[in-house]
Amino acid sequence: MLALDRAKPGFYGELPREAGHAERIAYERQHLGEDHAALGAWLLGSWNLPDDLVLAVELSHSPEQADRASLQGQFARCVALGGELASAFLAPDVRVSIANFAAHAEKVIGLKPEQVGKVVERVTELTPDLGRLFETTLLSAEDAMALTEQAQELLAARSVQSLQKIDSLEHAAHSAAARSAELEDATRRDALTGAFNRRHLDERLAVEFMAAQTGGWDLPALFVDLDHFKKVNDSYGHAAGDAVLRGAVGLLQQTLRAGDLIARYGGEEFVVLLPGTSAADARALGERLLKVLREHEHVVPVDGGQRQIQVTASLGLAIQTPKRPFPNPAALLAGADAAVYAAKRAGRDRLMECGITPPPPLAKTG
Repeated sequence: MLALDRAKPGFYGELPREAGHAERIAYERQHLGEDHAALGAWLLGSWNLPDDLVLAVELSHSPEQADRASLQGQFARCVALGGELASAFLAPDVRVSIANFAAHAEKVIGLKPEQVGKVVERVTELTPDLGRLFETTLLSAEDAMALTEQAQELLAARSVQSLQKIDSLEHAAHSAAARSAELEDATRRDALTGAFNRRHLDERLAVEFMAAQTGGWDLPALFVDLDHFKKVNDSYGHAAGDAVLRGAVGLLQQTLRAGDLIARYGGEEFVVLLPGTSAADARALGERLLKVLREHEHVVPVDGGQRQIQVTASLGLAIQTPKRPFPNPAALLAGADAAVYAAKRAGRDRLMECGITPPPPLAKTG
């Protein structure tokens, strides 16, 4: 990747800084026809480095192709997983990334989850030593410059035709990617409130539920149901009701953390996922949400003018934990939904928590 960047300055500039490994690979294949693993293996081979190293680099993005029965194949598989682990450590959501890594490590080299845990722990312990290692001088300045220049020449010669196309494609690709990202995000959002929609909630819940099961951490789910919302529509009109829904979502988004998710479940009901949050923190956040909603005055349109109204909410909390697991994502949501019914029955504007066995649904009263 360094050689590509030197051969074509700014080649990776169109990618956002937070772009992950998979995004970089897709970008390279789109513009060059090959990714940095294939080009790197060819480059190392031209330097007459050992075949084991060349193969490990070549298969670093597809370790399943390496012969599992040979030492060379096992080495290639381990090198590939090392790269995946490094990416997992740098990912925005480390928990989900480590869980995905654990599943892949078992498939690729047969590591069990507990063994992966020991590996992650050991790598974490060694990180300071690795930092000190990289502060040493591995190559002289002259050798480093010579190798970089040679890499630049070899890669430029191999991909000259692809590189020549980059300038003309950059603007079109950037515009298309931006439009695609906007359209993709729009398909995941509720048009009225801007919260995520039910479909995206189901997808994320499945991922987070599996990650919580694999990683052994908590996954709280909050059901938020606005109180007496039908009266808002009946008294002030649906435009006022829409304004309250948008305002409530805005308040929730301001109060939640960056990694939390809020989705519109239906009507005046919303679901909030709090991955990795402890039970105590989830309860505290629920009480904070109640307070924010209770104290806010919504400005709504009424008969050509405006009016300020307050709307409370009832919250139901269910928590997937290693000691108190739910059988599946749907059961977790059902537990949170049942707790909302209990909160409504208890007087509204409060938080109720689902127990070990989710209570049976009660008839909603508003």
